[in-house]
Amino acid sequence: MSTDQPIASAVLAVPKHQRRAIFIDVDGTYAYRSRVPEAHAQAVRTARANGHLVFLSTGRPPSMLSDHMLAAGFDGLVASAGAYVRLDDAVLTNRTLEQSLAQRITTVLDHHGVCYLLESPETLFIPDHARPRLLAIAEQDSPELKAQLLKVSASRPDPWSKACVFDSAVSMQCLLDEIGPELDSVANSVSSTGRHSGELFARGLSKADGMELVLEQLDIAVEQSIAIGDGHNDIEMLALAGTAVAIDGAPASLLAHADLTVPNPEGLGLARAFDSLGLTETA
Repeated sequence: MSTDQPIASAVLAVPKHQRRAIFIDVDGTYAYRSRVPEAHAQAVRTARANGHLVFLSTGRPPSMLSDHMLAAGFDGLVASAGAYVRLDDAVLTNRTLEQSLAQRITTVLDHHGVCYLLESPETLFIPDHARPRLLAIAEQDSPELKAQLLKVSASRPDPWSKACVFDSAVSMQCLLDEIGPELDSVANSVSSTGRHSGELFARGLSKADGMELVLEQLDIAVEQSIAIGDGHNDIEMLALAGTAVAIDGAPASLLAHADLTVPNPEGLGLARAFDSLGLTETA
């Protein structure tokens, strides 16, 4: 698909045993600067009408997914880098950090004056000292992201699942060394404008965990799954999938798992992937 135009409305429903479960990363894959191309949304709608199941699989928490991002309609959600999984309206898992670890994280981040965001499924939190810098970074990224952050709660969530570092004077590795071995870090999928940035989350957890849980719940073989992503936190997901799709320019460690590569959202890559894989066939 070469233009951002709606797909034909006539669809071709697939038999249940041929349906695919598709897991789509958000930032840099489904959306660009928090905006979803209409061709991507329409591809999702057509694939679902054809009988396939489509899930967003993102490092973002549910509270950081706008109505615009969800407007196409999805069968469920893998969020917070695998810590939160929802199938339709049923929450399958919601893993949060232990209170002592959460306290250690914020103590270290505050000590270094880090610009960060705390994430839970229900809400987001920005400490007062980080708010001006974070809003400036968000403004450089997209008006949609800044609008979301302007609505962030003034109350610290308890419990919470992940910390998103937007700007730190010290490296992410330095922060990890001070906090302890319970955490891991990947590049920040929302914005990397700051000096050092990244996402802090429970070690050993990935989007693939949420993906496996969904497939098991639906009794769908992993061979029938498709994963599409562009970043370091998509590696496990693409490695697990029956069909792995990477975005052009993704890290080499991700491209190594790709069965197919497509352009970024500006080039309507997800719509092209859906077409190439026969997900949007029309009658």
